[in-house]
Amino acid sequence: MFKINRLIKLITPFLFVLLITTSFKSYSPNISETVSVWLTTANQTNKLTPQTSLSFAPDAGSIPLTITLDESSTYQIAAGFGYTLTQGSAEVISGLAATQQNDLLNDIYHPTSGISSSFIRIAIGSSDLSSSVYTYNQTSGDVNMTNFSLNGPDMTYLIPILKKILVINPNIKILAVPWTAPLWMKSNNNSVGGSLLVANYAAYANYFVKYIQAMKAQGINIWAITPQNEPGNSNNNPSMLMTSAQQITFLNSNLGPALTAANLTTKIIVYDHNCDNTAYPIAVLNGSTYASGAGFHLYSGDIGALTTVHTATNKDVYFTEQYTAAAGDFGGDLKWHVQNVVIGASRNWAKTVIEWNLANNSAYGPHTNGGCTDCKGAITINNSTTYTRNVAYYIIGHISKVVQDGAVRIWSNNSGAIQNVTFKNPDGSFAMVALNTGNSSNTFKVKWGTQSFSYTLSAGAVASFKWMPTTTVPVKLTSFDVAKQSDISAIIKFQTASEIGNDHFVVERSTDGINFTTIAKLYSKGDEVTGATYSFVDQKPNIGTNFYRLRQIDKDGKSTYGEIRKIIFDNKPTLSLVVDMLNKNRSIQLLSAKEQLALFKVFDASGKLVYNNNIKTNSKVYLSSLVSGIYIYHITTNDENKIGKFMISR
Repeated sequence: MFKINRLIKLITPFLFVLLITTSFKSYSPNISETVSVWLTTANQTNKLTPQTSLSFAPDAGSIPLTITLDESSTYQIAAGFGYTLTQGSAEVISGLAATQQNDLLNDIYHPTSGISSSFIRIAIGSSDLSSSVYTYNQTSGDVNMTNFSLNGPDMTYLIPILKKILVINPNIKILAVPWTAPLWMKSNNNSVGGSLLVANYAAYANYFVKYIQAMKAQGINIWAITPQNEPGNSNNNPSMLMTSAQQITFLNSNLGPALTAANLTTKIIVYDHNCDNTAYPIAVLNGSTYASGAGFHLYSGDIGALTTVHTATNKDVYFTEQYTAAAGDFGGDLKWHVQNVVIGASRNWAKTVIEWNLANNSAYGPHTNGGCTDCKGAITINNSTTYTRNVAYYIIGHISKVVQDGAVRIWSNNSGAIQNVTFKNPDGSFAMVALNTGNSSNTFKVKWGTQSFSYTLSAGAVASFKWMPTTTVPVKLTSFDVAKQSDISAIIKFQTASEIGNDHFVVERSTDGINFTTIAKLYSKGDEVTGATYSFVDQKPNIGTNFYRLRQIDKDGKSTYGEIRKIIFDNKPTLSLVVDMLNKNRSIQLLSAKEQLALFKVFDASGKLVYNNNIKTNSKVYLSSLVSGIYIYHITTNDENKIGKFMISR
């Protein structure tokens, strides 16, 4: 099989790009791949401790508990694993001496050492695990955010620690979440409970824009935001209520248009609350094109809710918070969290697994008045020179250490008391986290193609396995070309120099270079020393950008992916907007090659929806009621979405 290369190579619409001697690698069932193992036991004898390596061998015999892998069946792509870096966490970490602080941050975040955490959740303003309640604009009525400022606890503690983490891992993803809006924007003018006043929706959207821009000015890229942490919880300090209907309106009329107008590509992840309510995230995800996914906690409900929401919306789901308690038992917490959060969430389409607080002091602080008093961090900072790793460190460490950002989950079965989740990493390696949920030791087999290994886990123990396939005779690819055959079709051609043990190729297509679907299956022309030529015509490419890749499958079922090619179909008949705003009638006309209905929305500069109607293409619409200013338009048809700006001047 060929080695994964995640670098996307661009090709022009009319030219082929030639790839010389890329190798598909064929696996031999007789080769004994080495498997690295890390173990944590309930009695703490082992805590993410490296074990003696195992080796795959030709599969023989049977074991009642057998886990079988099928890498041809794939699910979500991992976005990362980690913790919430609260302002309180940053404050206590800042109290460590330079050497110990550097050691801790490298242990958590270095991509090739320690536990390699690749994702951070932070608060926009204070959370309940902050030393005080604060927002970034306390000036009542400042809807233009003139007095917006990051100065305060975040600039003192959080931002300096984030900058140090980004030096260690510049590719780390950051999700930012508010616990409350500025108090003057709320119905009760209080940090606890209340809801966002409709009159302040536009101002709050501007608050998010200012925040993302201010963090970017500090060198910190916000990968995603959520509109509200736990929108149904009014008992925390701080907190704010937000119904699903309110969240849909805020996204569609204010937050989404405001991010678009500011040319920000930050994702919007909605809900961010418990698994006992699937109606809320389904309503928001289906009710707003701005919502890219939903976040979940598991303080109530069942982890299967993530699959329910993913299936009902075809959008991403994320697991974003779960705490461990001060009075918790190491073995009990390890088992519950790995079973329900690490394995459970991952097997239910979660792209992230995030535990709660990264660090606190020995008194479980800092926290606000009314904030959590028994939330145990993954790390306890004892004093300026010592710290203690707690159970959450090992909960996340077992998956973050072996599963890389960008890994794809592959099919594997749970077997009796042994539960697991398995991924294929971008570098071609495989990673599995397995847990013995039983009350006694269990021996199980892991079967991969024609090979297997066996392992024994004591009751409540967790093991992480990682192995890199050994390669033998390559299936060499001398060319892989994608080009336009016409304005409405693409031709995919590739040629092999030799093939041994190859069963077939799969051609896959994507609009984003991440989520691919199969469009063709081409069987091998046999074991060929001289190679063979293959081609396929895609008669239905997407409007805009199309990514193509090959997947090669061996006769023993193993597969891997090749390099990605990109082509743009920008000359298919698309919508165009003709704007005539200089005369008193102020008209627009949607031009299209075919007559169709289009949903046409217009937002003013503050994000307020000022026009919303279905109109026929190629007909004029008059907007004489609009005043001078800059406007954002959204056009949606069955074939296309289009966003742009126009200006009205007197």
